[in-house]
Amino acid sequence: MKLSNSMKKFFAYVCAIAMVVSSMAFYGQTSVEASGSAAVEGKIYTVTDGDATIVGFTCQGIFDKARIHFAWGTEVDAASITTTVDGKSVKIDGTNAHGMFIPLSEVSTLAVGEYQIVVSATATENSATVTGNATLKIEDEGETTTRDPSVKVWKDLGDGFSYDDSTTASVINIQQPDWSPEKGIYVNVPAGISSVAVNGKTGDEVAKIQGAGVIVFISAMTKKTNTVEIEYAGGKATVIVKNEN
Repeated sequence: MKLSNSMKKFFAYVCAIAMVVSSMAFYGQTSVEASGSAAVEGKIYTVTDGDATIVGFTCQGIFDKARIHFAWGTEVDAASITTTVDGKSVKIDGTNAHGMFIPLSEVSTLAVGEYQIVVSATATENSATVTGNATLKIEDEGETTTRDPSVKVWKDLGDGFSYDDSTTASVINIQQPDWSPEKGIYVNVPAGISSVAVNGKTGDEVAKIQGAGVIVFISAMTKKTNTVEIEYAGGKATVIVKNEN
């Protein structure tokens, strides 16, 4: 069946939104949730999502203790993206139609406190200006927040699965988006993924990759403790997943 140009645009828009929806448990224009946190050189940086007119706007996490990543569903002109922190323009990088990141060095000189992040861009569909808001909180790390690296903290994913949160990857939730043949754990990393291994096994039997995100199949988690290794452009991330089923 031949689709009209308007229908092609519609389906492309739906697919774009689906890609971002698959990277989070829930979002909405009034949703507020802690999305990223990292301790760097004595300071703790935490980003909390706020109101947005950019559909699906969210902080994906602070990767490699160096980049604050944001993503969204609305398709925008990448060249139009601007960002301010506390009302002042900051440098951004990795810009594309559905995301970008702020180098942590752009905010590392700020004092302890809370700062408003505002991301603005032009939607390609109707040339309207859309915005996303978030709050950056900076705290002194202090001795009481020092974590013993030998103590594992397991984050519950539901369905009898949990993961060790000492990972550089962003582990989202268990889901099955339309582009994945199986249900699995959605994991996001800073750049395009080249390969995924689960307990040493690779290929289509263990995961479905889409850009910088991947569904790691539940069916591949055959051990009580499973090692997921993700190689992406510029780095590698490891996630330890516990199966209590």
